[in-house]
Amino acid sequence: MLKNGIVLLLICFITYEIFEHIILPLFWMIRYRKRKSTCDPSGMVGKKCVVKQWC
Repeated sequence: MLKNGIVLLLICFITYEIFEHIILPLFWMIRYRKRKSTCDPSGMVGKKCVVKQWC
């Protein structure tokens, strides 16, 4: 009885880890792949900003 519970817990844990680390990131990557990045220079062209410090 205890052995079946441990096996079931192990299967659930492995399934969760596969979903969390493989399937979910692939889903988000495919869903948001066509969005323009706001972090690179091409994403900042035409935007207004405030210079807080000039070196």
